[in-house]
Amino acid sequence: MKLYKLLFTFLLASCCWIAAFPQCNMQASFTYTHSGLVYTFNASQTGGVQPVQYAWEIDYGMTNLTPNTSYVATLTTGAHRVCVVAMDTTSCYDSTCATIYSNCTLATTVNNLYGPGSIALLAAQPSGAHGHLSYHWSTGATSNMVTVTAAGNYCVTVTDSVGCTATACYNWAPCNVTATYTYNHTPTNVYTFVGTSSGGTGPHHYTWFVNQNSYPNNSTIFTDSLAPGHYQVCFEDSDASGCTGSWCDTFTVHPIGGCALTANITATGTPGSTGILTAHPTGAHGSVSYNWSPAASTSSILTVANAGN
Repeated sequence: MKLYKLLFTFLLASCCWIAAFPQCNMQASFTYTHSGLVYTFNASQTGGVQPVQYAWEIDYGMTNLTPNTSYVATLTTGAHRVCVVAMDTTSCYDSTCATIYSNCTLATTVNNLYGPGSIALLAAQPSGAHGHLSYHWSTGATSNMVTVTAAGNYCVTVTDSVGCTATACYNWAPCNVTATYTYNHTPTNVYTFVGTSSGGTGPHHYTWFVNQNSYPNNSTIFTDSLAPGHYQVCFEDSDASGCTGSWCDTFTVHPIGGCALTANITATGTPGSTGILTAHPTGAHGSVSYNWSPAASTSSILTVANAGN
């Protein structure tokens, strides 16, 4: 019997306590401005029954309730927990909190230490920090540098010892510029080279190289009158990010009217024994190489012991 009486008394008290505090529909918020370390906080709320009073909490130190919506405080350098509590005449209340970083001078940038290529070494470079620094990359890395090989936007958040934070990002992609060219020439050895390229980001800059002499004409078409000889011609495309792609080819420019190179062979030696064959080229341009058959040699003289052509 006593147990039932005790339970009834508890339920009755609970009912009356709930009735004394009706369901709240209030929502509190605040904004702030500052000049140096002096911060001005301004509270507002929606819902509730007027008049509404406000109390401020800074780093767990609470002020008294007051009808003033503004509150001025001088904060030390670092992170501070700031809350506002709004309460109406029915004791309905709501609160909201935010972390404020006072007098923060921390800033950071991200740079690629490797430059354009197929791999990047991204480094956070902070300034204006207070004390020790910690790093958190979007990749999960916690060092001040991270190596990446896949295209993407990589961000790092730097935090100093007083809680100030700074975030910076670097949008990186591996180089994918490719280049090639074709060429033709007139009977008078005027050569026209036409370059093509793909990939990369514009604008593009084009450079031609003829035997390592550069011609930065920024055009995909290059024309030159070439004297007889051996040439290496390269076409290079550099995009806006510094990525480059190039293509080189080697060829020989012959004299106008065609090649004048001829050769004859003389034989010396004792009939029926070892013979010596000597090649005599004429009309050559520059150095001459030799390719004998059936044996090959780089010499103009070949010693043979068997009959043959």
